[in-house]
Order: sequence, then C-alpha cells, then structure tokens
Amino acid sequence: MLPVLGAAMVGSLFSSDAWNNVTFAGAEVRNPRRNLPLALALGTGLVSLLYVVANVAYLSVLPFHGDPNGADVLARGIQHAAQDRVGTAAMEVMLGPPGAVVMAIAILVSTFGCNNGLILAGARVYYAMARDRLFFRSAGELHPEFRTPVFGLIAQALWTTVLCVSGTYSDLLNYVIFAALLFYLLTGWPCSACAACDRTCPGR
Repeated sequence: MLPVLGAAMVGSLFSSDAWNNVTFAGAEVRNPRRNLPLALALGTGLVSLLYVVANVAYLSVLPFHGDPNGADVLARGIQHAAQDRVGTAAMEVMLGPPGAVVMAIAILVSTFGCNNGLILAGARVYYAMARDRLFFRSAGELHPEFRTPVFGLIAQALWTTVLCVSGTYSDLLNYVIFAALLFYLLTGWPCSACAACDRTCPGR
C-alpha cells in the first residue's frame, strides 16, 4: 500500500517542488530576513491559490464522471479525460478545437519559465558552496561582465546531459522527488551538536 501511495504522490509532489529555490540566492538578496520568508509565503500561497482556482474551473466546465468511450471531452469528463489532460479538455470545451493549441502554448511558456528559474537558481548553489569552501574554487567566480556563475552553469548543463541519457523521464522523476524529500527531512532535522554549539545557525 505504501509503495502505491508513494508512486501516486510523485506527480503532485513534483508539481509543488522548487518552492524553495528562491533561497538559493539568499546571500544576494537585500534584507533576506524579511524578503526571503515573504517571497516563500507569497509564492507558495499564490501557487496554491492558482491550483485551487484551476480545479474549481475544471469542475465547473467538465462533469466529474464520464464514459471512457465517450465521443467528446464532455462525454469523457474529468474521470476519463484523454491522457489525463484535464486542463486541455477544459480549454477545448471553452474555446473549441483551438483550446488545445492555446493550452499547448501555455504549457510551453510555463515550461521554459520554470527551466529558466531552475537553471539560474541551481547554479547559485554551486557558487555559494564554493564561497564557503565546500566546492571547487572556480565555481565561486563570477563572469566579469554578466556577473553570472559560469562554472556552475556549465557543470550543471553537463550533469543534466548525463542524466538525460541515463534513463527514462519517469525514473529521473522518481529519483528527484526522493532526493528532494530526503533533503527536506534533513534540513528540518535538528543538529545533534546544538546543545554544545554557541553559534547562530538556521537549525536552532
């Protein structure tokens, strides 16, 4: 039962992941004690609200139950939407056949926007680690003109290429979610040295 539940949660957990990526550039944010929690709260809250509103829209436009052999999107309903693409089915009901094209364009814009944020934020992790002497020194150097962590961007691109040719998308998705949840757990776990530590750290 637990493996089945875990497999079912992969997609929803992946859609909610990356909420914390704004903290990757924490050292470069003005007044981080105020702005980082505010960005996390507003970003997570806004995305949660959008998810709720989107689902209300789906339920308003499409019937929940449907026939798997239905002739159109209304007959199939949410339960049997083609390839589980409920958003596309709702757009087809509202706009007709062009709705599928509009949804495809919206997904492309969303995907490229997400990739842009992940790529730029991810490279900042290597930069911060190098500045703390936890990674290669060259990763802590910025481009003289663009002020970007070139080493981190290149290393990230190479590693991503290796991952892309190493397995299927579903395999990578499962590994990413497992690693993300593991790190969230470790981040929230109190440090065993806190009782004897006089330094101020995020874990205290």
